[in-house]
Amino acid sequence: MAHLRLDTRKIERCRALLSGFGAGREMIAGHTTVAIERATLRLLGVDGAIEQAGQWYPSANVIVEDLRRARVLDQGALHWFVNGMIQMRASAAELAEAVATRQVDLLKLERAQDAEIQAKARELCVAAVHGLVEARERRDRVRAETGDPFDATGKNGPLLYVIVATGNIYEDAVQARAARSGRSRRHRGDS
Repeated sequence: MAHLRLDTRKIERCRALLSGFGAGREMIAGHTTVAIERATLRLLGVDGAIEQAGQWYPSANVIVEDLRRARVLDQGALHWFVNGMIQMRASAAELAEAVATRQVDLLKLERAQDAEIQAKARELCVAAVHGLVEARERRDRVRAETGDPFDATGKNGPLLYVIVATGNIYEDAVQARAARSGRSRRHRGDS
């Protein structure tokens, strides 16, 4: 694992700020962003997309935008979404599709007790973090099995890669092969 050189004073300041984080929604109102709220829903498994006017939009974006327009995002998307999961007895994916396609309005649902919403949200978030840890462990196992040169400590230096996006998949393949062969010559010292 790579080690970061971080200012310990800043770490202590962050810890102090976070010590009362769960104490109330006031903290969220002053510190959340649309991006954070979208990421929170994605952490729960809201990863679908819906088509609107010929374009595809991530369900999390649609849900958060609706909450923002209703001026209730200050309570956190998680609050409204988890309440919806409780009331509808639905999984995150099922509820996300229903809300994003406007079949369900999170704000019109009966409200569960805050303690019930918080307990369910905590359960879902713990499970999501556990899933992230498992995914990382799987990735690390695959890297070890395949001899992936990536080294989290950075001793092998940065990995080199190229993004090819010409708009033509066949031309992309040609470009990718050319980039690969060019990289090989440079590493052998043939440049």
